[in-house]
Amino acid sequence: MKTRIFLGFFVIGLAITITHNAFAHHVIDEIPVGKSPMKMSLNDDLLFVSNLGDRQISIIDIKTDQVIGKIETSSGVVAVRAVPEKNLVYAATFESGGIDVYDLQTKKLIKTIELPDSKLTYWYSPGYEKQVYLTLMTGGVALDYNPNNQVLYVANYNANYVATIDTQTNQVLEKIPVSAHPFALKVDPVTNKILVANMAGNEITFLAPDSKNDKKQIISSTVKTGTVPWGIDIDTDNHLAYVTHRGSHYLTVIDTITEQVRDKIEVGDDTQAIAIDSKDRFVYASYLQQDKLVKIDGKTNQIITTLQTDSLAWDLAADSKTHRLFASMKGEDKVFVLGSRSFSISLPVVTIQVPVAYVGDVLVHGQDVYVSEAAIDTEKKSLVLVTNTTDGGKLLVNIPRTMIDAKKPNGQDSLFMVYADNKLIDQEIISRSDGSRYVSMTLPKGTESVTISGTRVIPEFGQVAALTLALGIFSLVFISRKYSIKNILR
Repeated sequence: MKTRIFLGFFVIGLAITITHNAFAHHVIDEIPVGKSPMKMSLNDDLLFVSNLGDRQISIIDIKTDQVIGKIETSSGVVAVRAVPEKNLVYAATFESGGIDVYDLQTKKLIKTIELPDSKLTYWYSPGYEKQVYLTLMTGGVALDYNPNNQVLYVANYNANYVATIDTQTNQVLEKIPVSAHPFALKVDPVTNKILVANMAGNEITFLAPDSKNDKKQIISSTVKTGTVPWGIDIDTDNHLAYVTHRGSHYLTVIDTITEQVRDKIEVGDDTQAIAIDSKDRFVYASYLQQDKLVKIDGKTNQIITTLQTDSLAWDLAADSKTHRLFASMKGEDKVFVLGSRSFSISLPVVTIQVPVAYVGDVLVHGQDVYVSEAAIDTEKKSLVLVTNTTDGGKLLVNIPRTMIDAKKPNGQDSLFMVYADNKLIDQEIISRSDGSRYVSMTLPKGTESVTISGTRVIPEFGQVAALTLALGIFSLVFISRKYSIKNILR
């Protein structure tokens, strides 16, 4: 185990713009919404949150993480789907038998679209050979929208069908019978297929567009996935759908082209909500009975880590632009925002070799990566950083050319050699007009050191060392740092 020593001086604020290629690791904000928030709809910079315990839809600006408005509804809302390009918001209110349509700007009700066969009549016998009839209302529990054909899809849980609504006329087009208790559905805008999770049927129904009418759907297949499929999200770039189950301890991966099961990812317990950051191919799922999320690498289908939330997440929405995750916490009456922890720092750099010399500062900006020490190895022409990253993250280092540089024999700039724990990794170089170079890299989880190797280092170490060692107040700290860095290099 190596020794870690933190320097408490030379720490200053650093304003660096870094491309967001981070990871939703930590709860970085909590946004109060209505009672019992449930399903959400993320559209560009607006997040719409249904509230079952309140008669309202909360509207959140995700640039500021502030509630900027709300839509008053007729009753508690189970699911919401916004269509900003049409200035419309659709709401499935609890067992109301209809879908409410609201004007996004005015927040006023435009109309209620009645769902077909929304009244169900049952009979039972309380005794004495008497029959009693009971009529119940049903309603939508999941909504999604296909911009290609401008159709809204509604899953009716108790009536066992998917209704399609033409958003140009706000009229019901058809009712498509599916397996028992459809609870979730998702539109794939690339293939124009709709995937429906049928809880009692333990299967996914694929609805494909009719070749003669793109507003009509036909059942193309049903795929058995596991016990009680509950949530669906789609990686449209790679044509993969991920399904959670309330009765099976795995996620099912389905190829949306072939409509076949591709893989099953063991997660150790029942899961419910799911969301995909399609740009970085991270899959997030919430557990049914555990206050945490599981994070999966969609490229390998391996679990990366679990994220503690201290409450159950009812629904998840991932923003691939900022790589943040939003979770509606039903018992908290809040939406949690999960993202990376960022820091900026200026670190003093000393030499590994004796006599110890202070050679200048490097500026570092980390997202879920913390850098505590920096040193120059003059023999190997390398800058060595002591790092800490639990689950991996992004690191940007500003390296002065006067400290370390990388050149080709013809004098042109070349790439550095960058190693994470002695393993060569990819890098991105950004040259600045002030003569410095920024090196950007993504580090694997658990990385303890980064080595950036060039072709030359600062030449006049003798004079610098003599000057630096005269400053006795720093000598002991620098020597301690030297041995800490050396432990990494052994």
